Amino acid sequence: MMLQQFLQDFGYLALFLGTFFEGETILVLAGFLAFRGYMQLEYVIAVAFLGSYAGDQLWYFLGRRHGRKLLARKPRWQKLGDRALEHVRRRPDLWVLSFRFVYGLRTVMPVAIGLSGYPPGRYLLLNGLGAIVWASVL
Repeated sequence: MMLQQFLQDFGYLALFLGTFFEGETILVLAGFLAFRGYMQLEYVIAVAFLGSYAGDQLWYFLGRRHGRKLLARKPRWQKLGDRALEHVRRRPDLWVLSFRFVYGLRTVMPVAIGLSGYPPGRYLLLNGLGAIVWASVL
């Protein structure tokens, strides 16, 4: 109930921050609040898109610029990063479009995609498409 109260108290700002860092739970709750008339669905979709897109762009650029240093901090992160990198290299476009739909990969995949050398312009475009679909469907 605390997350619902946070969303009701801070509205679209809470939704933006929630989708910037995580996403699924707060977006589903915002959709419910829109259904109940507390929020407008169009704004929920737009803000969720912006938060998700901005957060994923940040993680991508951190991965591109500091990926190895970030992963070297903890052995567990290194293993997760290496596994994610393997997947990205096999089907990079598919992962850019779909990682946000796989629970638990929302943060690690943009870092791995950035680390893989995936072109920034292409990531900007495909990440935007994925974020629009995610915000609209979820």
